[in-house]
Amino acid sequence: MGFLFFLSGILSNSFAQTPFLRNPAVSPDGKTLAFVFQGDIWTVPLAGGTARRLTIHEGYDTSPVWSPDGKQIAFFSDRFGNNDIFVMDANGSMPKRITYYSGSDYVYSWSKSYGLLFESARANRQVEWEAELMKVPATGGTPVQAFASVGFEPVASPNGRFIAFVRGSCRVSREAYKGSANRNIWVWDSKTNQYNQITTFEGQDMTPKWADDNTLVFISAQPGKYNVYKVSITTEGKASGMPEQLTSFKDYGVMSMDVNGGTIALEQYNKIYTLPVSGGTPKQFKFDLGADYRFDPVEHKTYSDHLNDYAVSPNGKLILLEIRGELFITENDKEKSRTSQITDNPYRDQDGVWLNDSTILFTSDRDGKFELYLAKSSDASETSLFKNPEN
Repeated sequence: MGFLFFLSGILSNSFAQTPFLRNPAVSPDGKTLAFVFQGDIWTVPLAGGTARRLTIHEGYDTSPVWSPDGKQIAFFSDRFGNNDIFVMDANGSMPKRITYYSGSDYVYSWSKSYGLLFESARANRQVEWEAELMKVPATGGTPVQAFASVGFEPVASPNGRFIAFVRGSCRVSREAYKGSANRNIWVWDSKTNQYNQITTFEGQDMTPKWADDNTLVFISAQPGKYNVYKVSITTEGKASGMPEQLTSFKDYGVMSMDVNGGTIALEQYNKIYTLPVSGGTPKQFKFDLGADYRFDPVEHKTYSDHLNDYAVSPNGKLILLEIRGELFITENDKEKSRTSQITDNPYRDQDGVWLNDSTILFTSDRDGKFELYLAKSSDASETSLFKNPEN
C-alpha cells in the first residue's frame, strides 16, 4: 500500500523579519547577534544590516554560545547522529568537534573559569530525570562534571564564583504546569560549596543568564505565559528582593533568551526582540536576510510505512491514515494504491476515527490548541470522502 504525501514550504529571498529565527545570542560587547535559521548559525550586527551565514551543513546546528572574548562561537549539532558540541571562529571557519559522547551534549554557556558548560545524561542517566552538568575546555579534552549536582542550563557568573542552573524535570513545553516537578533556578557557590534556591514560584522558571555578578535574568511562566524577569543576587549568591518582570507578552511566551553587553535578546513566537537589562519596551529586531533555499522548498514523497495511526471504516472498505500530521483515506485492498488526502495544512491533525462510512472525526491544533473537528463531503450526490476529498 503506497500513497503520495506532499511537503511544501515558502521562503522569499530577502525580508526584514523572517519567521522561525531561533536562539538569539548576544556577543560580549553587545554589538553582534548570533541566531539560528534553516538549521544553520548566522550573525548580524545589532545595529542592523545584512545577516551572514556561518555554517552550511545538512545537520541541524543550533544554540550558538559566544566565547568570553567574542572571537569564537560554540554550538551543538546532530551532524553525527546525536548532538555534539562544536566550536568555530565568530567570522566563520571549519567547526571543530569538541565532544564525542554517544548520547547528546547540549552546550549552554562559555566562561573563562570553566570553559564550555553543558548538560548531558551520562553516568546518572539510569537513575536521574535531570542531566549531569559538565564542563570541557573549548580546545577539546575529556569532559568532567562541573560540580556535584544534576540539572539543566548551567551558566557561570562573570567573576566565576557562582554557577546558576535549573532544577526540576518538567518539560519546558508545559508552560502552565504547577507542581513538584516544576523548574526553579538555583545558584551554586564554588567558594563555600553551598546551594541557594533563587526562585520559589510553583510553576516554571528557566534559562538563567548573568547580566553582571549581581543580576540574574531568566524566563518565568508566572504571568501565565513565559516572560523575562530579573533578580538581584547578593555577594553570597542568594536572591535579594523579589524578581522584577521585564516583558509582558500575553499571546505567545518567550522561547529563548540571552544577555550580554547590557542588552537582552529574546525569541518570541517567530520574532526576535531586544531590550535593555535596565528595562523598557521590547523592540522588534529587523534586518536583511538574503537566503537561498536551505533544501528544496517542495518535496514529493511516497510513503508505504511510517504511519502514525490508522482506522478502518465501519463497512471495512476504507482505511483512514495519519502521517506527519495529515490525514489520508485509501481503499482496504492491498492491490490498490490510490490515496486521497483529506487535510492539508501546517498544523497537526491526528487521532482520526470514523463516525460513519462517510464522516471522520479528528483533533487538530490549527486554532492554537487541540480541538475536535469533523470532515465530510459537502456534495450531496457523492458523500464518499475517498472519491470526493476536495469537497
